[in-house]
Order: sequence, then C-alpha cells, then structure tokens
Amino acid sequence: MRSLSNDSLVEEAARKALSAQELEKTLERFRELCLKPGDDVTALEDTAETLRNAGFKNELMQLLRKALTIPEANPHVGALWIRRVVTSRVWDHRYPRDLDDLCGHGEVGHRAVLEFLEIAGSKRRSQLVQHTLARHAKWLRTHPKGWAVAGRALVEARCYHQAARWMSGWRKQPDLDLPTLHCLALALRATGRIKQSDEVVRLALARPAAAEQFPIFKLWSAQDEAFSGHTQAASATFKQIATDGWDDDSLALYYLVRGVIRVQKAEKGKHKDAFAVARERIAELFRRVPIYKRDVFLRREYRRCLARMARDSGDWSPAVLGTWRSAESRSFLLPLLIVPGLQFFLPCYLYRLCSRRKGSSK
Repeated sequence: MRSLSNDSLVEEAARKALSAQELEKTLERFRELCLKPGDDVTALEDTAETLRNAGFKNELMQLLRKALTIPEANPHVGALWIRRVVTSRVWDHRYPRDLDDLCGHGEVGHRAVLEFLEIAGSKRRSQLVQHTLARHAKWLRTHPKGWAVAGRALVEARCYHQAARWMSGWRKQPDLDLPTLHCLALALRATGRIKQSDEVVRLALARPAAAEQFPIFKLWSAQDEAFSGHTQAASATFKQIATDGWDDDSLALYYLVRGVIRVQKAEKGKHKDAFAVARERIAELFRRVPIYKRDVFLRREYRRCLARMARDSGDWSPAVLGTWRSAESRSFLLPLLIVPGLQFFLPCYLYRLCSRRKGSSK
C-alpha cells in the first residue's frame, strides 16, 4: 500500500466514509483473508467490496498483487485480481498479458481465467472469449467448473456454434446446474439442433423451481409441442408462462409462439385470418429494431415460426417475406441470383446478411 501520513489517512478516510482506524483494520482483515484457505469466500468478497466502495481501489489492487506472489494465497484472490484488472480505467480491453503466467501457479490462475471468461461473456466480448478458450481449452475441459463456465461464456457472447461444439459432450458432465442447462439449450436451438434442445429442456423442467427461475424453458417446451402438432398441450403449457422482466428478444419469441398456437387453434376456414392478426402483432415488435438486426437465435426462430404459421394457414407469401426480412438464410441468395428481376434486391440482402448484427455468431 502506498505510504500515507496519519493526517492524510484521516482526511482521505473521512472523505471516503471510512475512519483511519477502520481503514487500517479493513486492510489488515483483507490481508488475512487473502491467505485463509477454504471455499467460503464470502468474507473475502465482502471486504474487497468494502474497500472498493470506499474508494481505495489502488490499495486493494496492490494487496491483491502481493497476495498472488504467496503460494498459500486463497485461489479466489485470482478472481478478485482479474476483476480489478478489467474494471480499471487503464484496461485496454485486450487479453491480460499476465494471465498466462498466473495460470502457471495453479488454481489461483485458473480462477482468474474463469472470472475473466464470465466477465467477457457477460459483456459479449466474443473475440476475448474465443481467444481465452483457445489458450486454455485443455485444462478447462477437465476443471470442475471450467467446462460449464466456458460454455456459458460462449453462449452469452452469442458464439452459438462454438458453444454447441464445446458442450457436445454434455451428457457425460455430472449434475449440470440450471444456468448451464439454459445456455446449452439455447446454443442447441440457435444452431438448429431442436431435438437435442428439447431433451435438455425436459431435463431442466424436471428440476424443482426450474420454470420459476427460467420461464423461457416453458416457452421452448410450448413451442416444441406446437411444432409437433400437439396444439392443446402447447396451449396449456403456454398459459403457465409469466413474462415479467423479459428482454425484448424473449418477448418477441413469446408472441411468435403465441401466433403459432393461435393459428393452429383457429376455426376451420379462419386460419389465414389468425395468421394475419399474428403478423400485425409481430410487426409491432420489430418496428423499433428490425428482425435482421436481432440476435441470430431470434432470426432463426422468426423464420421457423412464420414458416409454421404459413404451413398451418396455407398462406406462404409471408414466410417468403420473413426470410427476406430476417436475412438469415444463405440459401435465399440462390433465387435472388437466378430469377430475372430479383438481382436488383441482391445488394440489400447481402448487406443485411453480412452486416454486424446484434449478437451475431458465425
């Protein structure tokens, strides 16, 4: 810790809501906790947060760096250190140069990598997640938490294809928790592996409180039931869903699935009318942010749901337009190339297909 006179300590501590005595006790307490073994890191986290909130970020960082040089340090010190690195103003948003060296020290370095993956994933820094995974894939696959953390980070960064490949051996993993099952199901659905995703969804919904913690599982279940032609079961499942707190993409999928169910439940001869009503509601959802700028998963589901409603209603033109609007299918390029007159639209479709879209994954 940088040297401070007693008067300076009193002045700075008073300004930051810690007395000089409290500051010294907190710093000493933190030093002790950094060297205390055990998996319960609550006190270590709380003390670090106290120092951070009080404004002593530099002192906190220096104590963490010193602790990292001590072999007996609690491995969680690595997580706290990398958290300070990536939240500091001087971080250049690149892979931390000291991270590989720290991994040579064992679990303290592994915890730092896991924390970095979680942070990079939550910020959707796809290149950082993939770069980190490429450097540490070998031990991450066998680490008790590494496989799941890496898979979740890839999904949160919207690297769906990479996530599906990474998590392909999920059946061999013991006791997957609900957040991991959620990410696994999402990766599988986003890459067209619907049957595998349905297996994961059913496994998740068999867990206590799964539907309350992740109501999207119920929506996916209702969607799969509707696509299998089990309309009444899909309707019953759909009615159990509460959408409080959902983001825009999840709400959009909610209304897409509702449209599928309502078209299927429509009286004979009124399926096209039900489809028209569903399209009006869907159009409202994408007025502010068009579908081709949305996440790759939602674009896929948009096409699937429109195609299903078109099939059930006998009105196929909206499904064709849906493929145009979502700009998701590369196969759509073929008719644009060979049908006379449609070449005029090719540059626009290529722009939509290749432009940087929200959470796109290639």
